[in-house]
Amino acid sequence: MYTMKDILYLTLIASLLFFAASSQASPRQLGLGFMIGGPTGISANYKMSKENSLDAGLGFHLGDGDFHFHSTYLWHFLNTIKLERYSFGWYLGGGGRILSKDRRNAENEILIGPRGSAGLNFPIKKQMFDAFVELALIMNLIEETDLDADFAIGARYYF
Repeated sequence: MYTMKDILYLTLIASLLFFAASSQASPRQLGLGFMIGGPTGISANYKMSKENSLDAGLGFHLGDGDFHFHSTYLWHFLNTIKLERYSFGWYLGGGGRILSKDRRNAENEILIGPRGSAGLNFPIKKQMFDAFVELALIMNLIEETDLDADFAIGARYYF
């Protein structure tokens, strides 16, 4: 059985690895911003190339207070959708998610499992910003086995 302390350590280690990898980033490779939905919180994206990036999210599910952390390797298909003078792309990815369910009258539950995501990405102002819409499917394997889904809308600024 995982405790909240174990989950916080895992999240800290994953966050440190993510930011250590991005510390050598060239300009406009690291994006930080927010996401709203399930989860609501902080979104980060590190562009490793034009076609690949590493995505991470840290936040809470509104209404129930469940703590959420995910990291996903993404494959981007840039400028594949064109509407009048705007063009944007889509992406697919695979990674993992940790979810700590806050149970007020019982022991907290920790769910861990692989995560697959798909979304639309809208670059803004010469790649300084991007906006995204994402749907993710999760197969919880630890604590219980079941399927789950996340949906978020967000934006990031690239340094």
